[in-house]
Amino acid sequence: MNQVAQLRPAGAVATESQSITSLVLFMTGELLPEMIFHWPIEAKKVGENLQGAAQAYARPLHGQGFTPPLIRLALQAEVESEREFMPKPIELANRCRELMGHQQRAERPAVTASISPAAVRMMAESRLFCTKQPVTEEAVAQEMACVVEQCRARGVEVSGGSW
Repeated sequence: MNQVAQLRPAGAVATESQSITSLVLFMTGELLPEMIFHWPIEAKKVGENLQGAAQAYARPLHGQGFTPPLIRLALQAEVESEREFMPKPIELANRCRELMGHQQRAERPAVTASISPAAVRMMAESRLFCTKQPVTEEAVAQEMACVVEQCRARGVEVSGGSW
């Protein structure tokens, strides 16, 4: 069994598949015809494989929180830029990111790195073993204090169970 599939919650694959399918339908039914209207030179290339073109546009936009109104707004910005050809899928995704601004970053919770006291102890003991010093409780405690100091200097929080 695929290791990634084991980590996903039940029904996650079906949900991902459904969301990309709805985005492909939006691209096929609404956005690509509008794009062909504004850039008729590309109509032949897109018209040959409308489903494939819709998937090519939907993949970079999938899972990034881009809603159809935001994609329409990004496309409108591309239309107003007076370019001759349709924007590439990644260009459309980048324009959506620009329009979202800093909202996407602000919504994500801050993540701090942390390490357990047991890991700190193991690092301290391994340092003592590598330097061929005696591994006594006192030496381990001193080395643990050094490791904790270095971790905190790098912004890593020491949290968890007991030492």
